[in-house]
Amino acid sequence: MTGDHDAASTVGRQAGLGEPGQAKGRLRPAELVTRFCGEEARGLRSDPGTVQESGYKVNRGWCGFNGTRSDDPLISGFDDGYEFMGALAERGWRELPAKGDWPLVVYMAWVDPVSAKRALAEYCEADLTVWEFDTEEAFKRVYATLRDCP
Repeated sequence: MTGDHDAASTVGRQAGLGEPGQAKGRLRPAELVTRFCGEEARGLRSDPGTVQESGYKVNRGWCGFNGTRSDDPLISGFDDGYEFMGALAERGWRELPAKGDWPLVVYMAWVDPVSAKRALAEYCEADLTVWEFDTEEAFKRVYATLRDCP
């Protein structure tokens, strides 16, 4: 784990000890998709790319550590789910503590401050899925299918 992207800081942010989105600029879902969900996504266990569903797009990619040395995981990829949560929380995303199996499977939510459109990001042992929703109803429908934390 690197620096402030560990389990303790994640719990601290959830308790209100740090405000997500303040340390760095906001990371829009499309930027996350552009960086990690291209057809060339190496190491991916599910099919890379984008599929349009009813009310949302599903983007799949791979976001594990790629061997590049960088302080920015958007360049080097993520070592684990805690680093993924920490990096996205610094850029405007929120952890979903009721869902997943931390740190192997974690979920993050995004709400656009202008349009109120929503997105979800799933980190599953370096596989990445990003859902971009057209409506809040579509968001709720997919959220209900996510695995609850044990």
